[in-house]
Amino acid sequence: RAAAAPGGALTAGARLQAVSSAAAVALAALRQGAARANASHSNVQSALTRSRGNLTACLARIEGLEADTKLAGEKYVAMQQFKTYIADLCECLADKSLVVEELEDDLAQLRADRAAASTDALAALDREMNLTAEAAVAAALQALGQRASPDAVRAAADAAAAAAEQSLLNENGPPELDEFGRNVNLQREREAQERAVLRSRLTQAELAAAAAVSAGGQLATDDAAEAVMGAGEDAGQARRYAVRYKELMDTAATVFLDASEQFSSVRAVKAELEDFKLKWPREYEQAYMSLSAPALFAPFVRLELLHWDPLYADGAPKRVLFGAAAAGGGEQQQDVRVHKGFDAMQWYESLFDYGLPEGSASLPQGDADADLLPQLVRRLVLPTARRLLSDCWTPGASIGASASAAQLLMELLVYVPADEVWGELRELMDDVTGKLEAAAAS
Repeated sequence: RAAAAPGGALTAGARLQAVSSAAAVALAALRQGAARANASHSNVQSALTRSRGNLTACLARIEGLEADTKLAGEKYVAMQQFKTYIADLCECLADKSLVVEELEDDLAQLRADRAAASTDALAALDREMNLTAEAAVAAALQALGQRASPDAVRAAADAAAAAAEQSLLNENGPPELDEFGRNVNLQREREAQERAVLRSRLTQAELAAAAAVSAGGQLATDDAAEAVMGAGEDAGQARRYAVRYKELMDTAATVFLDASEQFSSVRAVKAELEDFKLKWPREYEQAYMSLSAPALFAPFVRLELLHWDPLYADGAPKRVLFGAAAAGGGEQQQDVRVHKGFDAMQWYESLFDYGLPEGSASLPQGDADADLLPQLVRRLVLPTARRLLSDCWTPGASIGASASAAQLLMELLVYVPADEVWGELRELMDDVTGKLEAAAAS
């Protein structure tokens, strides 16, 4: 029906169609624009999300770097402080070790002198006992040769023994006065009188043992021997030893008095090292502190070992078997003073749990600190024990000292097994074996 208007003008239908076409084109263009806008918006949102993620990662990285920087700063400060502490500790221990070493030498010489004096006194006692016994036997034989009665024989023997005793008391000669009027023989006279009392005690003990045998009892020669054991040194020698020993112990007590508290004891040094190990375990291992710890604790251990006196009974009385009972053949027992053991000392108790993690009952597998105590025993206790047993112990001089020596060897074998190649332990065992063989052969 739409027809062209005269003069070429479009009809209303044609115009409507043209408008519809233009509207469709415009709508398509709008839709394409909207799609492109949506796509652009999605890209922007994705970019924003990535940017936010990157920003978050950057912030986390910054925080991590800040934490690492702070940790590095703390570590640097801690390392410098610990380095300074170790340097100061080593300087302190270098000075104190010289004093401790001098005290060790003085004490070793004092103990050696005491042992030598005891050995000489026992030898003199044995000689004097033999002289008295020989005089009594000679007089008894002479009386028997003259067919004297038993009472006369006994009286002759007693008189000869008394004369021999008197001659022993007088063998030092008359008093010798120096320029100040002092008797220079006074000490020898006092020692001779003390040995006379000792000989009387031993004689009474032997007579009591003989009487027990006569009454049908068992011969207990160890009881008679113990009456004289420990008295091999005279009272004066024991007093001089006690005085000098006290002087050395008083000096030892002042060694670390002028040191700062953090350098002055095993507990203080242990606390510093354990704190470092707890906070910086990797650095502790890298610094080889497990290898250095024994050397750092050594001066304190050596100082406390000055008080360790096993042969001279630093422990409580203990009942031990001896003689036939030790071999399972009798009931002979005696209360003697046996040393308390180095494992009862303060340094041992303090270092027993060294490096132990809090709340743990044992060190982790492979922790080198587990060898701290065995190393200290091998390096410090073993040489001290060898000096004591080699220079100061005589088999048969005292049941208590021999029991202490046996217990000491058993304790050492716990830390230094006999099958290991530890030369000093083998040498110590050789020394002890040689002394026992010599005592058995004499």
